[in-house]
Amino acid sequence: MQYRKLGNSTEKLSAIGLGCIGMRYAYGPADEKESITTLHSALDLGINSNVGARYNQWSNEIN
Repeated sequence: MQYRKLGNSTEKLSAIGLGCIGMRYAYGPADEKESITTLHSALDLGINSNVGARYNQWSNEIN
């Protein structure tokens, strides 16, 4: 996985982010087990950024 530096900080975000809009709504009923499996797979691949906040800010993170 390639990473990019976040501004002037020391944080590095993966060049590929995970869009999570389908984990709560938009494409039919939510499937929590499948969502958790997807999140674990993304972490295993080195993905550490979520692009889903643009759609419905923080709803996936707090539910």
